[in-house]
Amino acid sequence: MNTTPLTFTTYTFKVGLSEAQWAMISAMRFKDKTTNKTVPLKVEVVSLLYGTDHAVATSYIQYEGIEYHLNNPLTSQTQMTATGEVNRDVRQFGANIKSHNLQMTIDCHAPVSLFALLDHEGKTVIHTTVLGDCVVNDKFICTRCALLEVKSHSDN
Repeated sequence: MNTTPLTFTTYTFKVGLSEAQWAMISAMRFKDKTTNKTVPLKVEVVSLLYGTDHAVATSYIQYEGIEYHLNNPLTSQTQMTATGEVNRDVRQFGANIKSHNLQMTIDCHAPVSLFALLDHEGKTVIHTTVLGDCVVNDKFICTRCALLEVKSHSDN
C-alpha cells in the first residue's frame, strides 16, 4: 500500500514558472468519520496564481473507483478557498469542487512547524509537508496523510 501522498497529474507550465505562485493539495487514505472505515477517495487540487488577480484551479478526484479529471479552468469546477495562508501558526488550504455529478468541500491544514522550506530564491519561497490533515464534505478525514504545498512571493 502506498502511504506517501503523491501527485498523480502532470502539470505543464507554458509561461514563466519563476513568476507563478501555486497551492497544492494531494491526499488519500481517507476514513469515514462516523464508522472509521477506509474510504476509496483520492483528491488532488492545484491552483496557479499569475500576477495578483489571475488564478486557475484544477482537480483530480478518484472516488469509489471513478476518476474525475476537472482540468478545464474555463468551467470553474474547482475553486480554491484557502491557498496556504497562515492563521495562528497553521497553514490553511481548501477547495470547493462542483461538477454535474460531484460536489466536494475540501479543508486541509498543518502547523507551520511541519512544513519544510524547499526553495528560497529572492522573494520566492516554497513550503511543503506530507503531514497535513484533510476533511472532505465534513464526512471523510485523513490525518497526517496529505501533501500540502505553497509557492509564494515573500516581502521579507
